[in-house]
Amino acid sequence: MTGYVHQLIDKKLDFRGWALTCMRNFGATVRYREEPLSKTVTEIKPDQHYFDSVVEAKKALADYEMLSLTEKIRKERTSLAALLRDAKKQARKENATNAKLQKMLDQVNAWQSPSPDHDGLKTFMAEQLTLSMEKPDYYNKEIVRLEAVRTYNELLQRAKATAETLRNHVQYAEERLAKEIARTAKSTEWIQTALNSLPKSTKRKAIKK
Repeated sequence: MTGYVHQLIDKKLDFRGWALTCMRNFGATVRYREEPLSKTVTEIKPDQHYFDSVVEAKKALADYEMLSLTEKIRKERTSLAALLRDAKKQARKENATNAKLQKMLDQVNAWQSPSPDHDGLKTFMAEQLTLSMEKPDYYNKEIVRLEAVRTYNELLQRAKATAETLRNHVQYAEERLAKEIARTAKSTEWIQTALNSLPKSTKRKAIKK
């Protein structure tokens, strides 16, 4: 006997109650699975997170566009310095990790396995170290790229790129909100269509004394 059928028997559900119980297994109302049946779900509202994301994205764009050109250039220079510090930090970290792994790999390669049956162990140890070695090329290239940004025009281009990125964030947030609104509207339609097809409950409500 399934958990749903247990509810049918234990709560002496009529057809409407049984249908409402089973509806909680479907995407439109699954989030309300643990809610009591006395709480009839008639509408699925869009998550507030999507509205907040649009507001935040628009504010970020508006705040940036309100800056003077001098302030934008200063902001880009500060951002550039922070990115460069982070890239150098990551490169140092990965180089240090690689040095430790390489030291261990040298010991593995120098080790003579005691028998052919142990060759697999040596191979495995070496493979694990080789696969785990970081590849700092990305950060090294990033350092070169960031350090090459020196002129006013290059900083100006970064400012334009930042504004474009912020506009894209607004567009992305609005698209996600539109999808959420469409999804919840479809879910609401599914729920209301199902509810309208069900007969009224045959169970009488207890009269409060």
